[in-house]
Amino acid sequence: MKILKIELQNINSLKSDTPICIDFESEQFRDVGLYAITGATGAGKTTILDAITIALYHNVPRFNGTKGTLLDVVSHGATNAYSRIVFTNKTASFEAFWGIRIADKNGKRYKNAKEEVSLKNLTTGAILATQKRQLLAEVLRVSQLDYNQFLRSVMLAQGEFAAFLTAKGPEKGKLLEQITGEQIYKKIGQGILERKAKEENTLKEIQAKINADDILSEEQKKELSEESKGIDSAILTAANVIKTSQTVVDWYTEFSKLTKAKEENEKNADAIEKYVKEQKPKLDAYALHEKALPFKEKIKELKELDIAILEKEKAKGNLDKELKDLHPKILQLEKQVTADTLALKKEEQNFNAWLPKFEEITKLDAALKTEKQAKLKILEDEKVLDLQIKQATEERNRLKEQLNSIEAKIKTATNYIEKNSF
Repeated sequence: MKILKIELQNINSLKSDTPICIDFESEQFRDVGLYAITGATGAGKTTILDAITIALYHNVPRFNGTKGTLLDVVSHGATNAYSRIVFTNKTASFEAFWGIRIADKNGKRYKNAKEEVSLKNLTTGAILATQKRQLLAEVLRVSQLDYNQFLRSVMLAQGEFAAFLTAKGPEKGKLLEQITGEQIYKKIGQGILERKAKEENTLKEIQAKINADDILSEEQKKELSEESKGIDSAILTAANVIKTSQTVVDWYTEFSKLTKAKEENEKNADAIEKYVKEQKPKLDAYALHEKALPFKEKIKELKELDIAILEKEKAKGNLDKELKDLHPKILQLEKQVTADTLALKKEEQNFNAWLPKFEEITKLDAALKTEKQAKLKILEDEKVLDLQIKQATEERNRLKEQLNSIEAKIKTATNYIEKNSF
């Protein structure tokens, strides 16, 4: 059993508004093998030890032989107190809690103080006890120590230790028996002495019997000696045979292990080879992907350029269609202009007669000019598109040459992989 943490509030002289906590797993205690609780008389050194036994056994060593109760451990002027101990055994950590409230928030004392106890397994989170008797039984079960054993093996009470230091002679021996529970060791020692005396008596009886038996003759001794030598020789021979046989057995065992390992390795090799064959298409595709990866951006640019060329070719087709649709109108207007011009020349002399029609002719002339300008603009746009298509075609041819070069490299690498594949 090992104490990991002590937490208390308002016990004896250690009265406080907030809990007092001593964590033996904190940084300041981690590398400390031995430490002491020091302070002036009445500072609360023994109170820290009282808090341990209160939480675990609902008892205080200094109350032994007195009428003191746990009500007496509540600090003067406090309305409540508690003690919480975290400890561990070989398998888990536990938290023992004892708390008491003797008055309400307004300071009015209760007729019967309200106590609360619990024992919790911190490793599993299970609540093991919430009643005093149940808690004491569970503490005994998990720690294998009752109250008296705890005081002897884990925590030696201050008064008992002081009495031991000042005692003399037989009195000190008696106190040591009380403190450490030496009675059991005394009984064990007495039992050992009795067993020793009994065995000594048995040995004396055997020796007396041997001395009383007949002694062997010289001839019998010689026969037994020769027989003993023969047995020793047979034992030596048998030992050599056993050693040789064991060597053969060890060799055969090792050979069997190696043979089994070889068979397993062959199975594993077959399985690996089968897996490689099954995964070869994926591996080849992955290898090609690895090689093509550096040209990913170029391929993307080529695709985007192809899309741009298609869009421009589509735009050129639309313009050609519009120009084709306008061509009959242009021809018609040109014929009309020619006819009107001839008519104008022919009727120039009769200008005054045709003057009312002059305004219409002017409008037709303006329309003709507009149509001619539109035609010229379309022709200019067509030239620009032709130039763009030409440039795009040249860029496409250049990218195709790069792609052909890349494909040739990939083909070379693929041939190399196929030749050097495992």
